[in-house]
Amino acid sequence: ISDMRTAFSSSTARSSNSGTFFSRLLHRGNSRSSASVPAPVPAPVPKVQIVVGNTYRSMESGRANQRLHQWTVYVRGDNVAPGTNVVKSVQFSFDQSAVPNAPEMLVSSAPFEVSQVTAGPSTVSLLITLHDGRHMNLSHALHLSGSGASA
Repeated sequence: ISDMRTAFSSSTARSSNSGTFFSRLLHRGNSRSSASVPAPVPAPVPKVQIVVGNTYRSMESGRANQRLHQWTVYVRGDNVAPGTNVVKSVQFSFDQSAVPNAPEMLVSSAPFEVSQVTAGPSTVSLLITLHDGRHMNLSHALHLSGSGASA
């Protein structure tokens, strides 16, 4: 009986020694891995295509030698599914020298477009907000010749 106890004690001792060895090994492994674990890589940001352009129509002003330009500036985004759009809203800001006293306009649903009449060329500043929270600041010089379309 004493041999069995010794054998049992000895195997327990081995096992506790093994346990100590493995716990030291794990402890070392954890300290190493915590120092060498790379930071998580952020998910790639999906690319979207945004089209900014304008349509144009020349108008008579009623004054001699003066032409007016009726234009519509628009923003279009990728359609992910029918009836959806990546664009959440567009804030349009106008060149005050071409469109005096024009307020900034926020359009929060499609179609994202604004129309104005001016006597000359103009630039429109745009703050585009996407549904995923990203923002884009763009500037669009109006095309007031030919068909007026641009992309």
